[in-house]
Amino acid sequence: MTENENDSFQNRGAKPRGFASDGPRDGGRDFRGDRRGFSRGPQGGSRPPRDGNWKPRSADDKKDDFVYGIHPVMEALEAGRTIDKIWIQEGHLQGQLADLIKEFAARRLTWKQVPHQKLNSLVRGNHQGVVVALAAIPFADLDEVIASAFERGEDPFILVLDGVTDVRNFGAIARTAACAGVHALLLPEKGSAPLGGDSVRTSAGALFKIPVCRTQSLYHSLKSLKNSGLSLVGATEKGSQDLYEVELSGPLAVVMGSEETGLSSDVWKLCDRHACIPLSAGGVESLNVSVACGVLLYEALRQKRVSNAQ
Repeated sequence: MTENENDSFQNRGAKPRGFASDGPRDGGRDFRGDRRGFSRGPQGGSRPPRDGNWKPRSADDKKDDFVYGIHPVMEALEAGRTIDKIWIQEGHLQGQLADLIKEFAARRLTWKQVPHQKLNSLVRGNHQGVVVALAAIPFADLDEVIASAFERGEDPFILVLDGVTDVRNFGAIARTAACAGVHALLLPEKGSAPLGGDSVRTSAGALFKIPVCRTQSLYHSLKSLKNSGLSLVGATEKGSQDLYEVELSGPLAVVMGSEETGLSSDVWKLCDRHACIPLSAGGVESLNVSVACGVLLYEALRQKRVSNAQ
């Protein structure tokens, strides 16, 4: 019914460092069941005990991003809402929850098993062992984005985020990408920032203007981009070429990683070129990923305009 999340990027190992610092990722085990959706159901049950890692939600927390409890989650499935993330309590897979997991698997949704303290930290109500985060935006099909760009006579321009988990960085990047004319963002399902209301707010609404594509296998999606004629440029301080010496015109996918984990080793190998941003010898060793992304995207935009003018 389920299978462990074992794609090409699970064992990241030693790898080049990227540009940004992102927050730590949740613990737990991942399971993979297309990304369809979910709506918010009624709250219920009593407040969980203050044990372990449980922390009360602040007044600023946005509860509308979550659906919890077996029946509300099932109703959300049937309503076709877009799902971002699913958490299931470890060792809590019997009865109706087992039936719900079968629905996740049938819809090819990915979920993570976590301790009950993690679920208690997300919601206050009786979650019955399952919490779902809703995406505030629908997901786009990458192949359709590429085909549409070519049909309009444009060179596809894709931004790939490999391991950017911080919501503020992600929101800032989405805003910059929309301003720079990027056709779509490509994110892996595992190890990406949540796509709820906070992401939309930090992007100043840009996420409503730029398509976001999700993939269960970033490796295979990047190979598909290469087969479609796009060049892959990996951005990292360990890059072999100065950014301003790298060809960034034509069909292009720029790949950014986080400073904490860098580009995945398989992603690094897939890239056609590796670019670095020149830094002052007396400065810090790396840039925040959203700042670095802005530098890279606007150099690509400059090159594209020069190429089109010739």
